[in-house]
Amino acid sequence: MPIRKVVKENVHQIEFRRGLCVVVESTASDCPLLLEVAKGSRFEVKVVPYHKGLREVADLYFIDGCVAREVSFAYFTFIEESSHWELDEDF
Repeated sequence: MPIRKVVKENVHQIEFRRGLCVVVESTASDCPLLLEVAKGSRFEVKVVPYHKGLREVADLYFIDGCVAREVSFAYFTFIEESSHWELDEDF
C-alpha cells in the first residue's frame, strides 16, 4: 500500500498515555517498522480518526511521512493544536 506524502494541515501535538509498540509504514522502506513508544512520548501528527468495529482508532501521519495505522485513542491524548499541514492531492 503506497504511503501518501504529508505536506501540511491540521497537525496536533499528542502524548502517549502508556507505552506500546506500533507498526510504522515508512516512505524510505517497503518493509513496515516496529516502533516502541514510551509512555509520555510526544509527537506532532495529523490524526485521521475512524471506527474499527466498536473501537475508535486513528491513523497517525508523522512529519517525516511515516504512518502508524489503527492506533487506539485510548493510547494517546491531545496536548495542543500546533500547526497546519497540507496533504497531497492523493489523500
